[in-house]
Parts: sequence; structure tokens; C-alpha cells
Amino acid sequence: MRSLILLPVALLIACSAHVKDPGYAQGSALESAAVVDWSGFPDYQQCLVGVQVFYPARFNALVPSARNWDTGTCAAQGACHIWIDDIPDSNTWERIPNDGTSMPSAYDMVVFPETSTNPWGHIAAVDHVDSSGNIYVMDDNYNSDERRAARPHTVWRAPYGWYHLRSLSKDAPPPQSSASCPNNGLYCGGDYVSGDSSTLYRCSNHQLSVEQTCNNGCHVNPNGLDDVCNAAPAPVSTWCPNDGMYCGGDYISGDANTLYRCSSHQLTVSQWCSNGCSVQPNGLDDFCN
Repeated sequence: MRSLILLPVALLIACSAHVKDPGYAQGSALESAAVVDWSGFPDYQQCLVGVQVFYPARFNALVPSARNWDTGTCAAQGACHIWIDDIPDSNTWERIPNDGTSMPSAYDMVVFPETSTNPWGHIAAVDHVDSSGNIYVMDDNYNSDERRAARPHTVWRAPYGWYHLRSLSKDAPPPQSSASCPNNGLYCGGDYVSGDSSTLYRCSNHQLSVEQTCNNGCHVNPNGLDDVCNAAPAPVSTWCPNDGMYCGGDYISGDANTLYRCSSHQLTVSQWCSNGCSVQPNGLDDFCN
């Protein structure tokens, strides 16, 4: 006589903040090579936990927790709460509904609604949008295995919308052709590669990916030298207090996303912080995220 195997109750909870997702890949997904860098995206996580780990580490941008009770058809701890009622900080994130007037860009956080078989919804990070309007995402647990996706992929249903990091430019799209570039190295858009002129792209084995958004413009160097992002502008005032490293605005004048060095009360630019500058307590050097 066969024994009846009872599944743990936790297996019935989908893509919440803390428990296992039994799967919701209910339609065929297209896959693509990554356009941006996902080396820091975590593995072995729920979908919501994945973005809660990734965005603070990469962009110093917090993603809220999902409440532990239902809101309408959005189940407790579901990723759908991040769109419905547990809204991220509007000073960090711009909330953009999927109303047909725009498309997401790289590193936007996209939220998918709940369904009759998955009342917890789904949440992911955008890699790129192709010429047909397909949104390719990176995520955890899409195949109910709590694993990071092997490649960016589409999701079978339309999203509620997406959150755009205000610190990132919307005008830095992926290159128009990710399959063609010349020699290995770094290129500004338009310098032997298609793409945005204020974005630095990396060519590796003739495959093009976004390296960095250049907030102060991208500088084209002569053949044989990597292109570079322009340095941040010099501080308004070159006076500074004690020796050390300072983010702009932390006891000194200057750009908030630039790290400056103070030496003998003279201030110089150390580096542009593409992911923001982190102000530390007195006595500790500030640093780029």
C-alpha cells in the first residue's frame, strides 16, 4: 500500500519575502544574453529577497518589505505589495505605471501582478527591452528553484509597472546592436559602436554591454586607448577641513556623487561614483558605493 506524502504548507506560498515559490513560469519565456552586469545579483533567494539584496548593494537603494497580510487579491508577503501598498521611497525611485506611454530601461525594478494561481506576484530587475518591446529581466526563483536566472528572460504576463532609480539616466539605453563591436575595450556610444553618446560600453569578443552611464559625458580617446567617462567637475571651493576622503556636500562643496580628496586643506577630485557616494561617520573616510 502506498503512503500518502503530505507536502509542507510552506510550499504553497509563492515568491514571498521569506518562503519558497512553487513556480509560476506559466508561459514560454524568451531568453537573451545579458546587456548589463548581473555579477552582483544573488543566487538561492526568493524573487523579492533577490532584489532586496541586489539594489542596496549595487545602488545603495532600499527595497521595502512586503506586509504580512492580504491586500485584495495580493497575498501576504507577496511581491505584488511592492506595487500596491509597500511603495519604495519616492526620493530614490520613480514609479512608472505600465500604461503604454514608455518602456523600462536597464536596472529598473519591474513588478508583475498576482494571478489566480499565483497570488503573490513577481518582481525582477530589467536587463533590456528589445526592438519588439519584449522586456528581458534578471530574477530569482522564476522556475521555483530559488536560483538566479541563467540568462535574462521574458515573463509571460505584463507588469503593473516599474521603478526607475533617479540616480540613473533614462537616456542611456542598451546599444542598438549588442552583437557587433570591434576590438575588445571600452567605447563611448557612437565611437565604432552604436549606442548613447553619454554611455560607456564594453566590447568583449565582439559582444557589447553597458559598462557605465557617464553623467558628465563620455570622452573618445585615440585608437588603441580605451574611451573613458569624463571626470566630475572640480569643486566650487577648493578649501576642505581635515585630510581624508569626502563625498560632495559632506563638509565640502561639490557633487554628491563624486568622491573628493582633502590634503592640507586643498580639495581635488578623486573619482566619480557611478553608484553613488556613501557618507561615513566623523573620523572615517567616505567612499564610492
